[in-house]
Amino acid sequence: KTIEWKNRNKIKVNILINATPIGMSNATKEKTPVSKSFIKKLDTVIDFTINKKANTLEKNSKKFKKEYLSGKTLSFYQGIKQFSIYTNKKVNEKNLIKILKYKIN
Repeated sequence: KTIEWKNRNKIKVNILINATPIGMSNATKEKTPVSKSFIKKLDTVIDFTINKKANTLEKNSKKFKKEYLSGKTLSFYQGIKQFSIYTNKKVNEKNLIKILKYKIN
């Protein structure tokens, strides 16, 4: 279902998928696509933005103890899947995390 941007904080859902650029650049890092009160009502936040440091959506999601999946983590798993598709080889995810010292969030 498509909703108007102005109504985004009024819908009742339990998962938010942020595919906007809000929170990705320095200009929007402190902004969030939804209000804090909206985040409090969620179970899970999937944020496609990729940052070195946590943006406001991530900080608020963790503050309110919501399951949070970052764009960085999504890209990590996408890379593993692509490698497997193109090489017909399986990647040991746990070993790769250890080798790269990657922190899953």
